[in-house]
Amino acid sequence: MHQKKEKAAINHGNNVDQAQLQAYLEKEMADFQAQLDDMLKEHEAALKSITVTERDMLEIKRIYHRLVKKIHPDINPAATGSRELMDLWHRVTIAYSCNSLKDLQELEVLVMQALEAVDLDDLDIPDIEEKISDLEKEIMKIMETDPYQYKFLLADSKAVEAKKEDLKTELKTYEDYSKQLDEVLEGLLGSGVKLTWKMN
Repeated sequence: MHQKKEKAAINHGNNVDQAQLQAYLEKEMADFQAQLDDMLKEHEAALKSITVTERDMLEIKRIYHRLVKKIHPDINPAATGSRELMDLWHRVTIAYSCNSLKDLQELEVLVMQALEAVDLDDLDIPDIEEKISDLEKEIMKIMETDPYQYKFLLADSKAVEAKKEDLKTELKTYEDYSKQLDEVLEGLLGSGVKLTWKMN
């Protein structure tokens, strides 16, 4: 991309400011390195995070499914009339996405209390099984796509090492490209050609 800009500058009779170009490339490399460092930190933090046991995961799903039957807006439209229930539903979805068993257990108690207060606990909901089935399909779709799948990739140490190597190779490619640009500029400037190029 930079070589194209250089050729365009030459064709327009402009000077290439090598110092400015070098500063730009160094900034780009620094940004890339910072992004790489952030990715590595996030990966290490994810590996150190608390893992959820299979037993806890099953309990999380059971509680979530119970709460879905009671206050999910699509399954129990009457629940949308309660601001408290809708607030609790949003908290339930967050706790479920974070696999927080403790929060879901506490929220289930709060939901039951709120349902008793608004007298929606024994509400008859038509087609409830079909609605639950549709929601389960939606959940499965989410679990099979990114970024949910990243947690499984992070647990695979071989895949993580392979990704690190890919990133190192990409970084090396950028460094080599920067050196090539330096050589091109030195060659152009050493041949006596006067180049000007103003960067945006």
